[in-house]
Amino acid sequence: MADLQDSDLLNVVRDKDGKTINVINALAEAYDTELKGLTFFHGPMKGVRKGLVFSATHLFSSVSDTNSVELPLITGSEKIKFLSLVKSTGQAEIEFETGTTYSTTPDDYGTEIPSVNRKATSDNTATTSVYYNPTIDTAGMAPSAEFIPGGGKQNAPMGGSASLDLRYLLEADSNYLLRITNTSGSDSKIFAKGIWCE
Repeated sequence: MADLQDSDLLNVVRDKDGKTINVINALAEAYDTELKGLTFFHGPMKGVRKGLVFSATHLFSSVSDTNSVELPLITGSEKIKFLSLVKSTGQAEIEFETGTTYSTTPDDYGTEIPSVNRKATSDNTATTSVYYNPTIDTAGMAPSAEFIPGGGKQNAPMGGSASLDLRYLLEADSNYLLRITNTSGSDSKIFAKGIWCE
């Protein structure tokens, strides 16, 4: 698949308040300051039209307090521009790690999550694979991190959302790990999405 150039990406996004978001060399999720949440995906439309943008999602329906969910990301023959999006019904910590090792590969990566081409009529398939519930040998380093603040729990759980806009290319033939830890004090639902351009 052909590599996208900077000129292929839409580099100006405006949110509901008119704030400009620069998204050169990145996929972007527009953040609406009034709603305090991620409201819509606005990515490189030329990449979507070429069938080069993919996504994978998974919902963890019950994550106990202090427990983590982990999603390995294994790149193929292409460098990718990657954005991870996480939503949780309670407070959570998010880390994006490099250098994680597994006892046996690829078996210990866990269960593969089917990827979706954002152009429904495209025959292109992703060279990158996303998994969940891996068996980890040694943890990697976490150069990127994020935090979802919690709220009080009275009649309904309070949660939030966070995004890691990495703004750099992930290397080909490499492995990364998205780790989300529930720190809310009770069970939480956690939803994770990866969106990338090859």
